[in-house]
Amino acid sequence: MAISFNGINEQVMTFYTDKELEEGTLVTLTDNATVGECSDGDIIVGIVLSCSGNVAAVQTAGYAQLPYSGTAPDFGYSMICAASGTEIQSGEGREALIVEKNSTDKYVGVIL
Repeated sequence: MAISFNGINEQVMTFYTDKELEEGTLVTLTDNATVGECSDGDIIVGIVLSCSGNVAAVQTAGYAQLPYSGTAPDFGYSMICAASGTEIQSGEGREALIVEKNSTDKYVGVIL
């Protein structure tokens, strides 16, 4: 039997954006119902799945594989925040369940 975390409690919400964002961009709230690309230390609202003009589908919960910067977050429930618009890091932000780590390719499997 293969192990899979895909689809666990997955939630996708639609938000406005101030510019077109690429798939995989980490986003934070910037205004009413509006997200923008994360910067270092920002609290992550979710991950852009698709974007058309100034509207984005954002995964706010569920499983994702995310690149990390610095030291990988610990297994189990860890606090994470953005290191950039594409990478996470350990730090004050939101709690996520870290279920896998790949130190060679520098990504972690998280359940948001």
